[in-house]
Formats: sequence, C-alpha cells, structure tokens
Amino acid sequence: MNAKKTITSKAPGRINIIGDHTDYNNGFVMPAAIDLHTTFTFTLNESESTCKIESIDMNDIYEFDLKELGKGKSWQKYIDGILFQLQENGYKISGFDAVFSGTVPLGSGLSSSASLEASFLNGLNTLFNLGINPLKMVQMSQLAEHYVGVKCGIMDQFVSFMGKKDHALLLNCATNKYELIPIDLKDYTFLLINSNVSHSLASSEYNTRRETCERSLEKIKKILPVQTLSDLKVSDLETIEKSLNETEYKRVSHVVHENDNVHQTKQAFTEGNLTKVGKLLYKGHKSISQNYEVSCPELDFIIDFCKNEKEILGARMMGGGFGGCALVLIRKTEVDSFIDRISESYSAKFDFQCSPIHIKLGNGATIINQN
Repeated sequence: MNAKKTITSKAPGRINIIGDHTDYNNGFVMPAAIDLHTTFTFTLNESESTCKIESIDMNDIYEFDLKELGKGKSWQKYIDGILFQLQENGYKISGFDAVFSGTVPLGSGLSSSASLEASFLNGLNTLFNLGINPLKMVQMSQLAEHYVGVKCGIMDQFVSFMGKKDHALLLNCATNKYELIPIDLKDYTFLLINSNVSHSLASSEYNTRRETCERSLEKIKKILPVQTLSDLKVSDLETIEKSLNETEYKRVSHVVHENDNVHQTKQAFTEGNLTKVGKLLYKGHKSISQNYEVSCPELDFIIDFCKNEKEILGARMMGGGFGGCALVLIRKTEVDSFIDRISESYSAKFDFQCSPIHIKLGNGATIINQN
C-alpha cells in the first residue's frame, strides 16, 4: 500500500422527528440525518500496528497499538469499540494516523457518538479496502456503542449511514427495513433549542428503561402471543394492564402509542398536513415526559412555551432524555423573534442559557476525499 494514502470521511448527527425509545423495543422510528457532522482524515503510516488519533475539538491525542486495545478513555472508547468490532469480524488493518473534528454539539441528543462511529468506520473501510457493506457497518457501530456501555438501539447508527437530504427514514428496527419519506416543510422549518442540560446515555436511567421494557415483555408473553413490545396494538393495553406494575405499564404504554405516532406522522407528511405533524409532536412529548419519564423541567418548560406560540405547529423532546434538545416545527419568518423570546424566558426561569441550533436535513456517511 502507498504509505501516503489519505482518506477524508464525514458522517452526520441526526434528529429524530418521532419515535423515541422505540428502537431498542424493535419498533418504528422516523429519524433524519442533519447537516452537522464528524469529519475524519486518515493517513496510512508505515507501522504494522501503531496508531495515533487526534481530536482537534478536545485538544487530545490517543496513541495505541492495535494489538493492545481497550485502554481508551472518554471519546477514545468509541474508537476502541469500532476497532474491536473490526477484529472480531476478521478484518485486517495496519497502522494509521487520523485527525478529526465535529460540528455536532456534544450531549445535545443529536447523536454525536453515532456520527463519530460512522465517520471512523466508513473511513477505515475505504482506507483499507475492507468491502464492508453499509448495513454491516451500521450493526458494527451499534455494537461499538454497546462496548462503551450504552445499550442503544440501531436507529442512530442507521440514519448516520443511510440518511438522505430532505428525507426522513421510516425504519422498522425489528427488520432493518426502511423507506425514505420526503420532507417538505413549506413555509416552516425544524429548529432545535438546546436546553444545555448535559446528559449521558450511559447513565443508569437509560439502561434501566430498557431493562424495565424487557421485564415487561416477559410478563406480557405469558398473556399474548407477541415477540416484542412493538407487536402490541393500542387495543391490547387494556388486556395487559393488570399483569404489570404501574411503572411497567407506563413504559409499555409509551412504546405502543409512540409506534402509532410514527405511522400517523408518515401519513401526515405524505398528505402535506403539517398541522397534524405538529400535534403528533406535542402528543409524543407528553408521553415521553409523563409515561417514559425521561424529560426534565427545562425541556418541559421549552415545550410548554412553544404551545403559546401561534407560529409553532409542534415541539417535543428529542433523544435519549434527561437533557439535550427540543425539536420545534416553526414558521421560518418567526425563528429569530422566537429565539429572542424563549432565550429571555428560559434564562429568567433557570438562570442559564438555552441555545438555538439551526439545521437542515442532510445526507448520510460519505467519503469526501481520497488520494
């Protein structure tokens, strides 16, 4: 190989329009890739197994040997996770150097980790001519996240690889089948309001939600012939209620209703009915706040504020929860004035600032340069 071979790859973060905490329950989600990315530039070095990766944003360097992985900390664990996946699947690579930076805000619920994983793996796939197909890379990236300690579903990695500009994906997380949904917001746009409340998906609360769902499913299987919570219909909730405790029923109820919300949102976009989309956003937030209980006072405040804004059709918490961003469907001409109003009210209430994030729907992982 040419020791000077260079590859530049980038992969996006994502929004999730509707369908939160349904992915790891083998349900339906509607994410979209955005125009914020993690970008890696790779160069082959002449060593057999020595590597060096520099994070520009964190002013940090990770030096390691491919034969002795597992010593990474912080962002470096995601690197280890991908490299472990390559080794476990029998892919051979040699020493390389890389530098990366990103525009996906950390801890905002925009899946900066999946963006990093997709960009890193896609770049290595091209650098070493590994021939890994996109779906396999999606699955490997998901397992890399599990390595770090987050039992995430497949949604984030899937859309980071498969996203398409001006489209959302309607993804069946049980089968990995998806369809592209054209998104025409007309006079409206998606705006993100970052609560600036930090969160960690590796926290016990996130994994506890998943464990509760798994425990609930085992109870439900004794009553109904289902394989996943997402096999349940809204009409089944009355049947299973008495077999679950209050917390379990609330979690299951959210999953069932949220799957229904995804299908209704697809229909609304297909019909060009943005008013209905907005109502479904509010409905989804109410469930994720009250039934799944992964919101927080700051996010609930933003959503309640939006309800009093006539130029906003809908809003909801987005991402794993306990902080991060609210997704707001707002008329384009009102964005600036709304930002002023929400910023003033938010800081008066919580004594710190929220932050607007302007986004557009973009493409999935890509190689932008190789020589």
